[in-house]
Amino acid sequence: MGKAMALALIDYFDLGALPAMRTFGRWQTEHFDPIELRFESLSGPDSDADQDGISNLLEYGMATNPREYDRAPPVTVLQGDGSLTFTRSTTAGDLSWRIEQSADLQSWGTILARDWRVAAGKDLAQETVHVPLPSPSNGSFLRVVAVLDKDA
Repeated sequence: MGKAMALALIDYFDLGALPAMRTFGRWQTEHFDPIELRFESLSGPDSDADQDGISNLLEYGMATNPREYDRAPPVTVLQGDGSLTFTRSTTAGDLSWRIEQSADLQSWGTILARDWRVAAGKDLAQETVHVPLPSPSNGSFLRVVAVLDKDA
């Protein structure tokens, strides 16, 4: 019996042009020296190395620099269409995202936002996320939460 041979044509593209996925641990080693990495209070996910009010985990997830004070908030709520927009890293392979709402800044609940729209950012390392929101109640607060997948 003869052997069958299959031929598949595959389009070639340069994988070097795509951003490499990385972990929070790798990002830490890129932004903190070995001594600083020993201090969770400086380099840990909940720490704020530059004291700008944005945790290291969010700095990682939003592709900002933990060593530079960021003046503008990285999240915008658009009143006209009731949506929330933020920029996130395309290389943070161990994060998931959610939007939370609170009436008192104490109790937070996840908003089941649908139809997240993602647009490419200025470079391959960032993208803009546009999230339509349900009608908020008066006096409600919103926040973007990055969740670190410890198994990644």
